[in-house]
Amino acid sequence: MMTKFRSILLLIILAAAATVEAQKPSATPKPHSPTVRAVVIVRPGPPPAKLSPDKERRLRAFNQAWGTINSQYFDQTFGGLNWTSVREEYLPRVRAAATDAEVHEIILEMVNRLNKSHFGLVPPEYYTRLRVARREARAREKLASGRPADEKEAVVDDGDDEGLDELEQAAPAHYGVGINIRVISGRFVITSVNAGSAAADAGVKPGFILDKINGVSMTDLAQKLIAGSAHVRHFDRFLPTLITGWILNSEHDSKVQLTCLDAADAPQVFEIKRRPLAGESVTLGMSTPPMFFEYESHLAAPDVGYVKFNVFAWQVLGKFCDSITEFADKKAVIIDLRGNVGGLIFAMEGLSAMLNDRKLSLGTAVYRSGPVPLAVDAKKRNFKGRVIFLVDDQSMSASELLSAGLQDTGRALIVGQRTAGEALPAVTVRLATGAVLLYPIANYIAPSGKTIEGSGVEPDYSVPLDRKTLLTGSDPQLERAIALAQDDAGFEKLSERRLKADAAAKLEKPADLSEEDAPPPPKPMPKPATVAGSRPQPPPRAALKLSAPRAGNVVPPVPIVGKDPRAVRILADFAAAVGGPAAVRTYDATGFMQLNYGEGSVRVRYRTYRSEPDKFVVVINTDAMGEMREVHVGKDVFVDSNTGIADSIKPGDIGPGRHYLASLFDLTSPEYFKALKFEGEYEAEGKRLQVVNALTSDGTSIAMTFDPVAKTLERVAVTGIGSTVTYSDYRKTAGFMLPYKMLIGGYVDIELNSLTINQPIDPSMFEKKQNCFDKP
Repeated sequence: MMTKFRSILLLIILAAAATVEAQKPSATPKPHSPTVRAVVIVRPGPPPAKLSPDKERRLRAFNQAWGTINSQYFDQTFGGLNWTSVREEYLPRVRAAATDAEVHEIILEMVNRLNKSHFGLVPPEYYTRLRVARREARAREKLASGRPADEKEAVVDDGDDEGLDELEQAAPAHYGVGINIRVISGRFVITSVNAGSAAADAGVKPGFILDKINGVSMTDLAQKLIAGSAHVRHFDRFLPTLITGWILNSEHDSKVQLTCLDAADAPQVFEIKRRPLAGESVTLGMSTPPMFFEYESHLAAPDVGYVKFNVFAWQVLGKFCDSITEFADKKAVIIDLRGNVGGLIFAMEGLSAMLNDRKLSLGTAVYRSGPVPLAVDAKKRNFKGRVIFLVDDQSMSASELLSAGLQDTGRALIVGQRTAGEALPAVTVRLATGAVLLYPIANYIAPSGKTIEGSGVEPDYSVPLDRKTLLTGSDPQLERAIALAQDDAGFEKLSERRLKADAAAKLEKPADLSEEDAPPPPKPMPKPATVAGSRPQPPPRAALKLSAPRAGNVVPPVPIVGKDPRAVRILADFAAAVGGPAAVRTYDATGFMQLNYGEGSVRVRYRTYRSEPDKFVVVINTDAMGEMREVHVGKDVFVDSNTGIADSIKPGDIGPGRHYLASLFDLTSPEYFKALKFEGEYEAEGKRLQVVNALTSDGTSIAMTFDPVAKTLERVAVTGIGSTVTYSDYRKTAGFMLPYKMLIGGYVDIELNSLTINQPIDPSMFEKKQNCFDKP
């Protein structure tokens, strides 16, 4: 994912849509066009009669998948396929399918006819297995620490997962043997053994052939895995990474038997107990399974730093900044991307910004409606020495974009083997069956004009792996990189490449790829309704910042004068019932915020706190994007984040402009209204409700709905627009009756799980936070 936000709704796309690889929300073309959407809903004939609920769900999932590709896939020619005919071809099989799994296979078969990377489908059963595994691990941890745990605790939720997305509840493998494998001459060869790992202590050596796992031959295992993934494009290419993550590693500290062929091709059997891996579980997006993030940093030579990590998660930014701080006086840094499967593009951009002292082009993302330049500004802290990347055929996606971008612009030398050529920005969508479909939304073009998809990044120095060299205990690719770090001639040529790239960027940049001429960003979805009061434009100031009115939902304002005594009494009863919110001097609230967009939604962690005078903070936190804070201190507003993307977030993108209880403060103040009128009562959801129309002190007409029994406010809307803010789940808290739920305009749904009233707030919470890379 990319970094440049324009509104909170772009954050929705970032956090909820998929993120295994990349997109640029700020400049991504509008994902839906009315013309294309019309094609999606047209059916050539009447639907089959009396479909069962299961079959209806499967048909809906298939239509979702087909329609999503139809409207959002970057290639409008579909590679020469008639996409409408493709749908008609598969529909009979979908209608006849007896299980969800059959439909998932059909969907995979269909999308893989486009022959592009970043198409994939994760069935819902996968999430269930991961969730159970995590709970089992927690139970084992309790037993190990002496805390009581019975057999049921392994599968019973202990409450830690409450409110989290099912993917956040899962955990990847945390135990492993400590080896890496690659296919060399058709055999699975161990290319490295981690120092101090279980495999190293058992006597496993680089260059050994991994022949069997738990008695199953690697040949048979590979064939079974490939046969079971018939519709996964290039599945065989990813076998080394998949076998390591799926089979060699585990969620438990269990034993595994490895049968290896040594230097003399004699079989050696190793019984190895898996050990904890050095790393942490990370989530690249709420629609993708969690991954295990590993990071390594040390000196490869007295004057050469070395960094290796396996995925571009946001956590890499702080760690990498610490590494370049340590290596600041070193001649070079080697960044090992071998086996790096990609990840979040904003993390890749942030890392590249720490390797440059100027604005840099990483290439172009070509979306359905046109090209968007990928430009990165330098971070204040950046490494000024030589940069070398190590890559191989397991380097994918974001790792390919980074190496291609810095290779073409003359910033880095590339050593190793051609990369995988799996380099398309992609997002996800959840289907009606619960499966998650990954699909590409753009093509990537390197600064040189080369297409990386399908071809990969060609190293400056090709260094193949061979078993004979590995058996000596050496790493020929790393050794070549260390030697190159000292090679002045090689970097003099690289400097010439950089000068040419700088000149091309300034003088020869095609007009159609310039910042000014790039296609406009997508039109924003209707802004979520937010509670009134800051500095709305234009005057008169509105009581609510609301989304655009929906067709057929516009009610003309009703002129009112004076203050109806019954309306005044209803508002007084409300103020008395809630306890006078204006007496709430400070609060600290935590919970979740659900952001709704289109047909999807995403749930993020939410926190907001307020202190006197008018100071408040809104915090959004996700596993994929880290923490973002919008801080209001009087009239001053700033945004910061622990991922380095704050410069691209505008004030108002995260917070509503006013604090959580501001609207209640207004509505319990008699001075807030010029006129009030009681409009009557009506029945809804089994209870009687009262309606009051009002004219606020700034001339805005609003309508309020009250529960006369509970004396609480349920809804407030700007008259004539029809968008609303709804309050519910009032709870007695520190003597006040306050709402724990608030739905703003149907787009933002806030649900608190804790609310602390009138307790001191740490003043540092209102100060700007600096990251390592924000400091020179």
